[in-house]
Amino acid sequence: MLSKAQKVLLVLVLIVAVTGVLLAQQNDQPAGKDVNGGQGSESPNPGVTTVELTLYFSDDQAMYLVPEQRKVAIGEGESIAEAVVKELIKGPSSAGLKRTIPPETSLLSLSIEKGVAEVDFSRGIQDSRYGGSAGESMLIYSIVNSLTELPEINQVQILVEGKKIESLYGHIGIAEPLDPNPGLVQGNDQKL
Repeated sequence: MLSKAQKVLLVLVLIVAVTGVLLAQQNDQPAGKDVNGGQGSESPNPGVTTVELTLYFSDDQAMYLVPEQRKVAIGEGESIAEAVVKELIKGPSSAGLKRTIPPETSLLSLSIEKGVAEVDFSRGIQDSRYGGSAGESMLIYSIVNSLTELPEINQVQILVEGKKIESLYGHIGIAEPLDPNPGLVQGNDQKL
């Protein structure tokens, strides 16, 4: 026969086992369920989430920005806003669209405070091949319009090597945070 201590130990073991089974069933989720609140989907790699971004690139005449939808894997520790900028630097994947940011540009940092994204670029962003007024407009507003697609960003402050500058190429002031320019988006000019 079991002693009193053995009976208590047996009851405790049964309680722990039943609790473990109940918790396992409660935490069990069906395969493919979106656990990210609609922000993305699970990736086969732990710590990686896939999100769909709207990126703006130039048309072939540098007259309009054209949206491009792109699914991107976001690694642990990387923000969606950082992914937006990195994808813009990679350039478009759709035929007929043109790169807006010089490929030698690096993202140095990105922070968001009170709806303003502060984006710090390397000096590569000032590559003179992109220096005309149309090119400067496409470059700046591809960044601003793409980042303001994210709900937490309303304006964008562009920095170069950690400093506010008056302009990238002398045509558009960037010393203050910029609002998006929907009039530059193809098809929106007729609506204004």
